[in-house]
Amino acid sequence: MVVWFITGASSGIGKAIAEAALKNGDKVIASSRNSSKLADLQDKGAITIDFDVNLSQEELVNTIDELIKNHGSIDVVVNNSGYAQFGSIEEAGVELLEKQFKTNVYGPIKVSNAILPHFRAKKSGIILNIGSRAAYDTIPFAGLYDSSKAALQNLSLTLDKEISKFNLRSILIEPGMFRTKFLSSLNESDLSFPAKFEDYESDRVLLEKVLKEFDSKQPGDPGKLASNLIDLVHKKGSFKGKEIPSIVTFGADSIDSIREYSQFNLQRIEEMKDLILSTQGDWA
Repeated sequence: MVVWFITGASSGIGKAIAEAALKNGDKVIASSRNSSKLADLQDKGAITIDFDVNLSQEELVNTIDELIKNHGSIDVVVNNSGYAQFGSIEEAGVELLEKQFKTNVYGPIKVSNAILPHFRAKKSGIILNIGSRAAYDTIPFAGLYDSSKAALQNLSLTLDKEISKFNLRSILIEPGMFRTKFLSSLNESDLSFPAKFEDYESDRVLLEKVLKEFDSKQPGDPGKLASNLIDLVHKKGSFKGKEIPSIVTFGADSIDSIREYSQFNLQRIEEMKDLILSTQGDWA
């Protein structure tokens, strides 16, 4: 039996993973800033707790230590907590950028650092960081979110290289557009697209309209993604007998984003190759 600790488990991908793990017979500690939203998971057998990734490192360490003391060893941590802050970079400003990174980047790293001493002590453990195909995008008015996922991608891959020698893994799970409540917040808050300057109005309104209309029409199935992650952790199904890569991608739209990003970089280095190489020193 595998013991999972999942942040942001009240809805979407986090909830789907918790449900799939419970169905598989695993033990699940499901967390949310408001554990009352986890009542249905508790009814299905999950341990539910209040947990905020924006607490201090010391507070998160104490919480993880207490969890292990009360419920035993944890085998898998799923860093799923996160949100999307839209808006132009100028209008959102550094304040909203800091908030975006505090949850989407600093949160997963703080949780990872809190669990790593336990993982290193028992020489086993998996961290699953829920990233996004958005890491490859540079969509106007989505720069705060896109950049947070790009940062998480880099940190997750680097962490995997640092801890793999301890028989530990940090694996980035990279979904495309999945049918969750991810975009629903756009219908609930005027803060998702801060509006300060009329110059941005037409583009801002257009993207907001497109995203709202796309809500609940995303092609990805969270349940199918969750089933794959159960297979990944238990090394069965598509992962049986295979070395798990540091990034596992899901969703047809992810392929499109990665291909476009890769082609852009390959093309630019070929076109500018002479210039790129022109700065090599003539060291004899």
